[in-house]
Amino acid sequence: QGHGSGQAIVAGLDWVLQNHQAYRISVLNLSIGDSENKVLAETSEFRDRVRALRNLKIAVVIAAGNSYAENNSQQGMSSFAIVPESISVGAVYSSDSGPQAYGESAANSTGPDRITPFSQRLHSSLAPDTRTDVFAPGALVVSAGISDDHASATAQGTSMAAPVVAGVVLLLQQAYACAHPGELPSVDLLEGWLRQGSMPITDGDDEDDTVEHSQLAYGRVDALRALQISGLPPCSGYAPAELTREPRTLPQPLTPTTFSGKIKFDE
Repeated sequence: QGHGSGQAIVAGLDWVLQNHQAYRISVLNLSIGDSENKVLAETSEFRDRVRALRNLKIAVVIAAGNSYAENNSQQGMSSFAIVPESISVGAVYSSDSGPQAYGESAANSTGPDRITPFSQRLHSSLAPDTRTDVFAPGALVVSAGISDDHASATAQGTSMAAPVVAGVVLLLQQAYACAHPGELPSVDLLEGWLRQGSMPITDGDDEDDTVEHSQLAYGRVDALRALQISGLPPCSGYAPAELTREPRTLPQPLTPTTFSGKIKFDE
């Protein structure tokens, strides 16, 4: 139904920690957020799990949040993306899609690489440890729908941008595995390649909307530039090993953990 609880998210991360080797999980996408607008991260069970995954070289990519206007155009991100051990992702328009309205904000016109008025953002000059790592196309994107297993939906949100970056992370991991068989790059390396390889965009240079802008430079993800920055050699003939398809016995349900508050999935 498009919403859930923090307790369910923590349980999901626990499942990945227990089963990542069996299913060869190397990157997670969390298209979730809340209405908070934080600059600093707090200690939490959620953050503990994300840190544990990062230590295993499993990247956790999280949507920055869609409440920029609701927070009076102040820098910050949701309670999930603010976790510094994650890779946080803001949203830009992928193309000229005409005027767009979002309740408390609106874009009078749109265009490629313009930051969407709803996207939360946090610059490194204000918070170098919890900054928004990168932006990606997240407006008017055709993606999965929630009505059934085969549904699709055209949606806008940082939830649309985060899986773009998760896909780039997977490509970088594949390139690294070609040069270093059986190994994953650290998330520190991945984060550095994404940031250094990103194309510069300025918050307010060409945006035509109803929110305030900082005139600060961010980065929009660029897969090819990130690969070039990595210095990984060209890879030919790489084919990942086939995943085994035998039926697996799922683990027993996890004991619920304590995690207060509700979260919402982006729409």
